[in-house]
Amino acid sequence: MTGWRLRLAVLAGRLFLRVLSWTWRLRFHDRAHYDDARAAGGFVLALWHGEFLVPLVVHGKDPLHAIISQSNDGELITQIGQGFGIRGIRGSSSRGGAAALAAMVQGLREGHAVAVTVDGPRGPRFSVAPGAALASRRASVPIIPIRIAVPRAWRMRSWDRFLIPKPFAAIDVSYGPPLRVTDAHPDGIDGANADVASALRTAGARIGADA
Repeated sequence: MTGWRLRLAVLAGRLFLRVLSWTWRLRFHDRAHYDDARAAGGFVLALWHGEFLVPLVVHGKDPLHAIISQSNDGELITQIGQGFGIRGIRGSSSRGGAAALAAMVQGLREGHAVAVTVDGPRGPRFSVAPGAALASRRASVPIIPIRIAVPRAWRMRSWDRFLIPKPFAAIDVSYGPPLRVTDAHPDGIDGANADVASALRTAGARIGADA
């Protein structure tokens, strides 16, 4: 999608999300973990790909950087996100990963929060790629997990079961305590990935989110 079709889709997407988000009722759980990390400097905001929409709307103006794939869908998401204050860092584990990791580490060292969908862009769902842990280790910043639970939502028929809360939905947003990754981890980067997955499951269990 390019040209006027892309511009139209971006405008429609921004308008749809803006109006829809005005109707949502948000309930935050353990948000102090997020606020404390933001006050201290850079950190990685780790989340599942299917739950990306709500953090984009809620935290975009903080401001928030986000790793977004270099696909055509990624371009649409990047431009829609710009309307909410999101700065896209283009790349993924399958394409442009090294450049994206370098840009992410630089942003973290400069004190920015960077959102990473740890099972994106292609899954499998609820698996963890090493980008978040690598960036945390190289930039010496914590990882903050975030989970979303919405009883009333549309689910896309995609691999990630992408979640779109319906109008006037009650949305629970749960944050986990900071997780730090160091060179001294006894199980290396694979062990750090397992820790990230466990932290996301624990944050989700508090609000009844998907596994």
